[in-house]
Amino acid sequence: MPLDDYEGTVKGVFPPGVDMSWYSTVARYPHMDSALRAIERVRAIGVGRGDVALLGAERDLVKPGVGVSDPDAQVLASVVRTGFLYAAVGALTGIFLGLALLLFPAFRSTTGARLDAAAAGAATVVGAVVGSIGSWFTGVVTGLGLRMSGMGTYGDQIATGPALVGVRADASHDRSAVNALRSAGALSVRHIDSASGQSG
Repeated sequence: MPLDDYEGTVKGVFPPGVDMSWYSTVARYPHMDSALRAIERVRAIGVGRGDVALLGAERDLVKPGVGVSDPDAQVLASVVRTGFLYAAVGALTGIFLGLALLLFPAFRSTTGARLDAAAAGAATVVGAVVGSIGSWFTGVVTGLGLRMSGMGTYGDQIATGPALVGVRADASHDRSAVNALRSAGALSVRHIDSASGQSG
C-alpha cells in the first residue's frame, strides 16, 4: 500500500508515513504501556529491533480519501461550527450597531449620512459584513480550544487510547511473535497481506 494513501486507493484506515507492506502482523493494545511491553516481549524471542515497532496511537489513523484522522476531523468540525456561530452573532450585532449609529445626529452630521431607507440598508450591509468577518476569526480560534472541540491534550490521548504494534517476522518466528503479542494483552492480532497492505 502507498505510504500516504490520501486518495483512497486502498480501503480502510492507515497510519500515515508507515509502509504496512513491511509488517507481517499488527497488534492492537488498550494503551501505550501495554504496547511497549509487547515490543519487549517480541524482541525477547529473537525478532530484530528493526522488525518490531510502535506504529502510533490508533486515533492517528488516517481515513482514505479524506486525509485526516478522527480527532483532526473533530477539531475541524469544531472550528467550522464555532466560526459560523460567531459569524452569525457578529453579523446581527454589527447590524444593530450600524443602525444604532445611524440614529445619532452627531454621527449623521459627521458622515453626511441621511436617515432614510438607503442609509439604513447601507448600515445593515456594512454592519453585517464587518461584524461577521471579525467574529468569524474569533470563532475559529475559539473552536480550536480543547473545551470547544471536546479533545484532550495529545499527551492525554496517547496515554489512554489504543496503540498499534507492527511486527515483521519470518516463518520461524511468526507463531512465537503472535503468541508474544497476545500474551502482552493484545485486543486483536491481525496478519498483513504484504501484497496489498490489508489485514487478513
